[in-house]
Amino acid sequence: MAGDEDEVRRDDTTEALLTADLRLAEFLKGDPPLPHALLLVVSGDQRGEILTMDNSPAIVGRVADADVMIDDTTVSRRHAILRHGPDGLEVEDLGSSNGTTMNGNPMTGSFHLIDGDLVGFGSATVLVKRIA
Repeated sequence: MAGDEDEVRRDDTTEALLTADLRLAEFLKGDPPLPHALLLVVSGDQRGEILTMDNSPAIVGRVADADVMIDDTTVSRRHAILRHGPDGLEVEDLGSSNGTTMNGNPMTGSFHLIDGDLVGFGSATVLVKRIA
């Protein structure tokens, strides 16, 4: 049965990437300024939603005034920060209670993000789609 679960995860990720590409196409043809990145929620209470990183740096947290708000009790009020670094987009945990993961691995310090990275904030996981 593990193969069936892997197949479902692959299908979910493929669908998520297609959704992110469609959302990017919407931004490209509209007047609003492009966001720095799209964050597609692939697990957690907001699964399927697309969050935008409109500012750099951007605070990720569960409070309404966070730049990227994730409404999940496992996400700290000020959980992490997303920002442009010397090598592109970076993520850094801000001492959150439940930690931040990068592609399933617990992280400390800041990490460079590339398209398709999975970043976990508590039990919520987002797929990163950078916009150049």
